[in-house]
Amino acid sequence: MAIALSKPYELVFEERPGYLYARITAPRVKPGMAFSWLADVADKCADVCCERLLVERDIPEPPTSHALVAINQFVGMRDGQPVAFVNPHDGLVGETLRTQIEAGATLGARVAYFEDIPTAEEWLIAELD
Repeated sequence: MAIALSKPYELVFEERPGYLYARITAPRVKPGMAFSWLADVADKCADVCCERLLVERDIPEPPTSHALVAINQFVGMRDGQPVAFVNPHDGLVGETLRTQIEAGATLGARVAYFEDIPTAEEWLIAELD
């Protein structure tokens, strides 16, 4: 007998003009959560053949070291396709993620960190024009 397991997060997708939008929402970080939701995002990207991705991370805690590794791996799997990460939370939550994303961009990944969706959309659409 199969048992459906609930996930400790909500993941919403929306196909928007020019890119796929994904919003991850959770009240807190749990071990392994980032690997799980990023796998779900990767599956959706493959299903819709998205070339540009905007991820809004609505989790009011800093990413764990495991989450940062998962984000690095995910961005690396995008084969140069741009990914915009939006973080609506101030303080340490944003700074940890910003530092990680900016380090990846410095190393040549097409990834960027934003605090709002309109600025992220602008960058994302310009990346392939």
